[in-house]
Amino acid sequence: MKIFKNDRPANASESPAVEPEIEPVAPQPVETQEQVTPKVPDIESQENEDTMISTLENLREQINSLRAEKARIIESEEQLRVKIETEIESKKHNIEGLKAEIPVLKQRCEKLATLLQIPVCK
Repeated sequence: MKIFKNDRPANASESPAVEPEIEPVAPQPVETQEQVTPKVPDIESQENEDTMISTLENLREQINSLRAEKARIIESEEQLRVKIETEIESKKHNIEGLKAEIPVLKQRCEKLATLLQIPVCK
């Protein structure tokens, strides 16, 4: 039974078959497109660069605009806070004035009711 190509039947002569030797070949460098032609900036890469610069400038403008808007909002918030604090102080002062007036008014009503001999509800 023959399994491999060089297998010989048992009755074959014992002399080995001579195969030709193969000589190794040194690898040759392969020239690529980049090696053959010099690198010249193409129109697409220039357009991409221009687009990137334009995009970066636009983003910077957006950042500056948003920072300015933020500063305006913070200033408005501070102004509103001051107005609220002023209003709170005004309301507190008004309440203190009313609290001071009420006993005086009650006392005057009691005097008038006593003069008129009307019972006073306290």
